[in-house]
Amino acid sequence: MLVVCAVLAGCGGGKERVEPPPDPVETLQALVAAVRRGGADVLPPLLTKASRSRVSLSSLRRRLRPFERVYAVRLAEPAGPIWAVVAITNDGPKQAAPPAAFAVTLRREDGRWRHELGGPVRIEPIGPGPGSRTRLVAQVAARIAAGAPITAAALWVDGAAMEVKGGASPDGKRYTAFANLVEPLPAGRHFVVAFASTDGSASALAWAFTVVR
Repeated sequence: MLVVCAVLAGCGGGKERVEPPPDPVETLQALVAAVRRGGADVLPPLLTKASRSRVSLSSLRRRLRPFERVYAVRLAEPAGPIWAVVAITNDGPKQAAPPAAFAVTLRREDGRWRHELGGPVRIEPIGPGPGSRTRLVAQVAARIAAGAPITAAALWVDGAAMEVKGGASPDGKRYTAFANLVEPLPAGRHFVVAFASTDGSASALAWAFTVVR
C-alpha cells in the first residue's frame, strides 16, 4: 500500500471531525492532522480509553515531526480480531532525509478504530539499527517485553509480512522476534514494522534504514 499525503493540503482529519473515522488509515491520518493543528481537544476520541492518560500532544508532536510536510501510508493490516497496524514513512515526491518511519496499533473500541499508544507492550529494534546505513541486510529483529505473556508477534519489511521466528522467556513476557530474508535487500531506503500483543494490550514500532552499495 502506498498513499502519499501532503499534510499541508489537509490529508485526513478535518477541523470539524471529532469522532474517529471507521477506517484505520483514515484514523491515523486524522491523528496526524490533529497533531499538526495542535488540537489537544481533538486527541481523546482518537485514542483508546487506556491511552488517553498515557499520551500527550507534545510527545506525539515529537514523534510525528519527520512527517509534518509529507508522508506515505506504507502498511495497513489487521492483526487479530480487535487490532490493526498502520505505518507511514516520510517518503514523497521529494524524499526527505534522513528516512523515518512511524507505526501505530489501533484497537476496535466502541465501534471505532482508536490508537493504542504508550501501553505496557514494549518493542525495541535489534537490527538493522534505526537510521543506519549498511551494505548488507539479510535479517531483521526486534526485542519485545510486556507485563503479561506475549500472545502474538509479527514483522513486516517494506510492507511485506515476514515469517517470524524467535524465542520466549520462561514466563512468556519477553520475546525476541527475527525474520530471515529470502534475498538481501537492494540498495535504497527500507523500513521494518514490528507488532506484538498480549491478551489486553498491543504495540507497534517502525524504523527506517538505508542499504548502500
